[in-house]
Amino acid sequence: TVSNMNVGAGFQVSDASKLSAGVGVSDLGGDNTLGAYAKGTYTIAGITTFVKYGFDNNGEASSDHYIQTGLDLSF
Repeated sequence: TVSNMNVGAGFQVSDASKLSAGVGVSDLGGDNTLGAYAKGTYTIAGITTFVKYGFDNNGEASSDHYIQTGLDLSF
């Protein structure tokens, strides 16, 4: 049984920057809680940094929201 479903997409803004976003549903057939994020990356001198905002659990409480920054090590 599938209990989670996620989908996302990215857009290359320039050689150095990319925007991406995604949404997900957890506990399909149960509470069906929604989460989403938006992320931007910027590469300079071969180092990629990112800023990401998102929420889980339908974003009902302020503690469900988050902002992250750092180095993007994805490949």
